Amino acid sequence: MVVSIYLLTRIEGKMENLTVSINKLSSALEKVS
Repeated sequence: MVVSIYLLTRIEGKMENLTVSINKLSSALEKVS
């Protein structure tokens, strides 16, 4: 049970990082174009 919670929090953290990276990338693209 503890392991599954740990994995879920790890996955959520990675998803958040991915979303932030995508937002930064799109912002950079908007500035370039």
